[in-house]
Amino acid sequence: QEYYAISHVWSEGLGNRTANAIFRCQVRDIMRQVRQTRQAQHHPPHSVSHASNEVCIWLDTLCIPPRHDSQSTLELSGKTLAIQKIDLIFASATSVVVRESTLRDDCVDFFNLGPLKQAMYLQNMVWLSRCWTLAEAIAAWKLYLPIGGRSVELRELIENIKASACDVTRDGARAADEEVENHVPDPKLRQLICDHAVTSLLHSVDAFGNGHEGKNELIKTWNILCDRSTTNSDDIPGILAMANAISPKDIVIHPPRTEDRIKAIL
Repeated sequence: QEYYAISHVWSEGLGNRTANAIFRCQVRDIMRQVRQTRQAQHHPPHSVSHASNEVCIWLDTLCIPPRHDSQSTLELSGKTLAIQKIDLIFASATSVVVRESTLRDDCVDFFNLGPLKQAMYLQNMVWLSRCWTLAEAIAAWKLYLPIGGRSVELRELIENIKASACDVTRDGARAADEEVENHVPDPKLRQLICDHAVTSLLHSVDAFGNGHEGKNELIKTWNILCDRSTTNSDDIPGILAMANAISPKDIVIHPPRTEDRIKAIL
C-alpha cells in the first residue's frame, strides 16, 4: 500500500513523549506537504489505492509507542519492536518527506534566491544536524523536501543549485544575488564560496545514496555522525547500524550497553 514516511526533528514541534498524538493543524500541514510530493511525482490527485481517496503517512510520533510497555525482560516492548523495523519502514515508503521548519513557505522565498544563498539555507537545515535523520535518509529511496510551495527531490535540487552556481553569467544573470555581490565583490571569490557550500551539501547527500548499496564505510559514517547530535546517546548503535545497511533488529537483540552493540556492528 502506498504510504509516505515523514522524516523530522522532534524539537521542531512534532515530538510527543507521552502519547501517540499531534495537533490536527500539524496533521493538515503534513498532508499538504505529502500532496505536494505526490504531485511532484506526477501522481494524479486521486490515484490512491482505495476508494476513500486517503493518503497514508507514517510518522514516528504516531506509530511508535512512546513507552516500553513490556514488564518482562524476555519480552520485547512494542517500542523496541517498532524501532527494529524502522529501516524497512523508510526503505518501503513511496517517498520520504523531510519536514524542515527553517524552509517553510512563510519563512523564505527560496526559489528567488541566488544559488549561494540557496546552498547556505540548505546547509543550515536543522534536519541535517541530527543523527536519526541521517539514518532515515540513507534508508529512503526517494527523499523529497517541501520548499517554496512545492516538493522537490533533494538530490536533484542540490544538483540544480550546483549547475546554477557553475553558470555564472547565463542570460546575463549572476551566480550570486545583489546582496552577496555587495559583500563579496570579487566574482572569483564568490564562485569559490559557492562551490564550497555546494560541495559540502553534495558530500552529505552522497552518504544517503551510498548507503543504498552498502557502500558507506563505517569510519566515514562515524565521522558524519560526529557532526550531528542526538538526545539519547543509547540510540547511536542503532543509528550507526542503519546508516551502514545493517538492520537495527540485529543490534537491539544484544544487551543494551552501547559498547556491546557497537561490537555487534563491528
